[in-house]
Amino acid sequence: MMIQDVFSAAGSNSLGCASIHSGSKAISTNCTHPMDSINALTIQNTQGVIGKYLVLPPSVVDQVNAVSADFQMNEGLVSMTINADIAQVVSDVLWPGTDVSIIMVLAMIAKVGAPLLADKAIAPVCDTLLPLAIILTPNIPEAAHFMGLPPVTTQKDILAHGRALCALRLRALLMKGGYLDSEESPDVLITDIGENWFNVPKVPTKNTHETRCILSAAITAQIAQSLNLPNATGTPKIYVAAEILQADQLYVGSGCASTHNFANLNSYRKLKYETDIFDHRLDPVCITTCSARSDDLDVGLVYQS
Repeated sequence: MMIQDVFSAAGSNSLGCASIHSGSKAISTNCTHPMDSINALTIQNTQGVIGKYLVLPPSVVDQVNAVSADFQMNEGLVSMTINADIAQVVSDVLWPGTDVSIIMVLAMIAKVGAPLLADKAIAPVCDTLLPLAIILTPNIPEAAHFMGLPPVTTQKDILAHGRALCALRLRALLMKGGYLDSEESPDVLITDIGENWFNVPKVPTKNTHETRCILSAAITAQIAQSLNLPNATGTPKIYVAAEILQADQLYVGSGCASTHNFANLNSYRKLKYETDIFDHRLDPVCITTCSARSDDLDVGLVYQS
C-alpha cells in the first residue's frame, strides 16, 4: 500500500506528548507516515519546562540527509527551530534538495508560558523560514508577541493580527484562537482569496498540552494527501476537538497534560459531514455545520467563508 511520507523538524521532550511526539501520533492517525529530525531537547513535565538543550546543526543535517536519501518526503512540518543556526540548516538542507512544502509552527511560547525561542532569534528564524512556508500556524499570544501588538481580546482582534502577519507576504495563515477568553475556540484561515472561520465549543479541561503541534501535524498530513487548504485545516480542527473532548479519560501527570492522542482510533471513529462545507463556490455569507460524533457528545464546526 502506498502512503504519503511526512517529515517533521522539531523538538523532543521528556513529557512525550508535545512537538515531535504528538506530531508523529497525529501524522500517523491521519493516515500518513511520520519521519523527523530532532532540533532541540526540552526537559519538561506536565508542570512546566525545566530546561532546554541545543542540538548541534551538523546532526540535524545528517538526520535530514539520511531520511531524504531513502524516502520521498511529500510535506514538511517545521517547529521549534530554537535559533538562527538551526533555522538556516533546516532551510538549506530541506528546501533546495527535496522541494518539500513547508508548514511552519511559530513555536515561541510553551503552553505553560516558558519561552521556546529567544527574542533575538525571532527575526532571523522567521526571515529564513517564513518565505518557504505555504502556511503558518501561530496561536494568538505568539502572533501578538511576534508583531509587537497588544493581546487579543476579540475575534476581530484575531483577524486584525492575522492580516498584519499576512502583510509579511505569507502565502497562508491559520490563526489559532484557543486562548481567546470565550466559550468557543475560533480559528481563522487567511489566504489571498479571503478568510474562513472554524469554530468549535470549548471543553472544560486543563489537558490541552500542545494542541498547536497536533493541529499543525494533522494539517500537514492532510495537505500531503492533496486536500486544499480550507479542507486541510477544517478537518484537523474537528480531529483535535475530538481529542480534547476525551482528554480527561486519560490520567497523565498532575498538571497540563496532553489531549487523548488516540481518541480518533477509539470511540471517535468517523467524521460525519452534513454538507460539503469547504467548497469555495458557496455563497460568501454561507454558514454551514460539520459534525463529528463521539459516543456521547457532538462537536459542531461552524464554517464561514
